[in-house]
Amino acid sequence: MGAERACPGRVPGGSKRRRDRRFHLRSARRIMTATDDPALTALFDAASAARARAYAPYSGFHVAAALSTPDGAIFCGVNVENASYPVGTCAEAGAIAAMALSGARRIAAILILGDGEGLTTPCGACRQRILEFSDGGDVEVFVAGPMGVRARFSARALLPAAFGPDFAARKTPAQDKT
Repeated sequence: MGAERACPGRVPGGSKRRRDRRFHLRSARRIMTATDDPALTALFDAASAARARAYAPYSGFHVAAALSTPDGAIFCGVNVENASYPVGTCAEAGAIAAMALSGARRIAAILILGDGEGLTTPCGACRQRILEFSDGGDVEVFVAGPMGVRARFSARALLPAAFGPDFAARKTPAQDKT
């Protein structure tokens, strides 16, 4: 599955209305507009298009995630609720699954777009998933609302002292003796 088909409604460059929308990101004591970073604009536009397809009949809280890989491919996911709440799926998990299905194994950046005034940061399990496909936790995680990006974190900052892939690859004491 190619990047163009991974997210609904994704058109290179986006619509004129979306291109002209200015949203802000506080980072390094400055405000960066979308026009400063075309890759961030592409993630925001992809997540905006995907969010309309979220399945949230119980909470009404629609979330989408759009992630990019180092080669520029973009993959999206949306939250999918279930009457049995614990078996719902997060938007981040859906985007990561779509990326994995394509054969990609590294996230360059991810943007989570949620409804409401507060920050829709990834849940603990999704923080762990993002870290799994990061390169040492340096993945940028952007948190956005309908009007634009609200915050930026590193995956490592969202999950400090995390148990990562490097721990699972270590030998056990029994393996060291062989």
